[in-house]
Formats: sequence, C-alpha cells, structure tokens
Amino acid sequence: MLADDFEELLEQGTLWTLSIEVWAELLNQTELAVSDEGTVLDAVLTLASAEHTEPAERPRVLGALLPCVRMPQLGERLISIEQDPELSSVEGVGELVMAALRQLAFPKFRAAGDEEGAALPEKLRLQSTPRKGLASFDALYTSAAFEISNKRRT
Repeated sequence: MLADDFEELLEQGTLWTLSIEVWAELLNQTELAVSDEGTVLDAVLTLASAEHTEPAERPRVLGALLPCVRMPQLGERLISIEQDPELSSVEGVGELVMAALRQLAFPKFRAAGDEEGAALPEKLRLQSTPRKGLASFDALYTSAAFEISNKRRT
C-alpha cells in the first residue's frame, strides 16, 4: 500500500514517522508509484532535513537512502547531487553518480567482466531499472533508446 500511494502519502505527511529501514525497503521497490525519480530524491532530502532528522543523524539517513534512488533516471539532477558538497561527501554517492553518468553517456558500453556496479559494495550498487510506477515519459533519459529520422523511429 505504501508503494502504491507513495506520492499521496508524502503529501499527507504520513511517511515521515517511518524508520530509516522501512524507508530503505520502500524506496528499493521497483513498483514504487512515482511520477518521476526526482520525487524520490526530494523525499530523501526532505527526510534528511532538520525538520525530520537530527543534524547528527543526517549523514546516516543520506547514506542509507541515497543509494535507493535510481540515479540514471534523475537525468540533469545528477549534476546537482555531484555539485552539492554534503551529498557528494556521503560514502559511495560520488561513485554512484559517476556510474549513472557513465551509463547515461554510454548505455551499451560494459568493460570486460564488469557487471553493473560490481566494483561497489552490495548496498551501494547502482540501481538503474526504471520503476514500474513511473507515469511520465522522460525524453532526456530515454532518448538514447531511439532515434527519430525521416519520420521513422529505429
């Protein structure tokens, strides 16, 4: 139910009292119904804000939840993560952002023996599978999958 009504529950404020472990489990679900992945990032940043989290706990919250965000679906917002000193200082986040940027720039390239995020610890593996709950078409992210020329899609 939480995954199906995620955005509505965010607006109602119902989710803010859940534990970080429940948040991580919820955000790891591919079936999470959100209009775009930016909603997930905004929810993580809001949960880690002073309104919901003690300042000393902020790094732990960000470290636990930022890896749950499907970084490749953020498109240009990846740059805002990379340029934010606090977010980029969270252990492993810089590597996730760089892996997402590589995947967006070179979607078909894989180094020999390199599985998606294999060099990173299990909890920091890049999640790139689009959520099934996404309702919008993101031309920026999906443009690498097709090319329009002569009124024909290939």
